[in-house]
Amino acid sequence: MAGRYNLTDKTAALLVGELGVQDSKGLTDKSELGIARVGVDYKLTAKTNVRAEGGFEYYKNGAEGSDNINIFNYRISGAWAATDRLTLKILGRNGIYPASIYAENVKDVTALSLGGYLALNEAIQLSLVGSYSEDKYEEEVAGVEDKAKHYGAQARVDYQPPVKFFNVYASVSFMDTDSTIEDYQQWKAALGLQMRY
Repeated sequence: MAGRYNLTDKTAALLVGELGVQDSKGLTDKSELGIARVGVDYKLTAKTNVRAEGGFEYYKNGAEGSDNINIFNYRISGAWAATDRLTLKILGRNGIYPASIYAENVKDVTALSLGGYLALNEAIQLSLVGSYSEDKYEEEVAGVEDKAKHYGAQARVDYQPPVKFFNVYASVSFMDTDSTIEDYQQWKAALGLQMRY
């Protein structure tokens, strides 16, 4: 949910809210997430735009005996249309995310990405995105503080056919993780179809 109010022809005030619920067999109750941010969207030039949001994030863990988590939540982004076909984008954000392995635990994540998006024509777009993120489990894992740094890159091609209700994409990505538990590297390849109406 997001609201936008134009203050001037270059500046808009923003109000953003998010609600989420997670249910799992490993939880005694449902986990709940709530985010409220205020921000500003500002057009620096005809080709450059920045957006900054800050606020509050609340996470109630559904595991019995777990404490609620309250943090400052932010999202900062910028875009520069370098040419008619090439756009550069940057994004920084943080948040609390449910742990996929340890039901009673959650991750505190900070992430940054920088990408280039090249439109070859009206139907095909290429993108290359580099990313860096840090995450930390709120509770120790097997008696060890689990912190990790992730360095990643993704190359992707999107095809938008003349009909506008779907597009297809192919991507390949690489992630190098430096963790207090175990270091590892990961390659992924994906083919996808996105539908909209």
